[in-house]
Amino acid sequence: MPRYKVAGGSQPENLALQNIQARIRMVIAFMFASLLPWIRKKSGFLLVLGSANVDEGLRGYLTKARLQSCY
Repeated sequence: MPRYKVAGGSQPENLALQNIQARIRMVIAFMFASLLPWIRKKSGFLLVLGSANVDEGLRGYLTKARLQSCY
């Protein structure tokens, strides 16, 4: 079972878990953007501009639909 570095894991384990966390956050954001108009019984859609936490924002890291970029 992979572990974060602070829990005794290696750097590759830490990186893999961070990537999974970012991608799950992106998928959940897209799911809510798709479902909220339907739940509210309104037409239209919501736009997801990005999914990052503060730490990723400070480093310039973005995860969005099969896109990883540093700016």
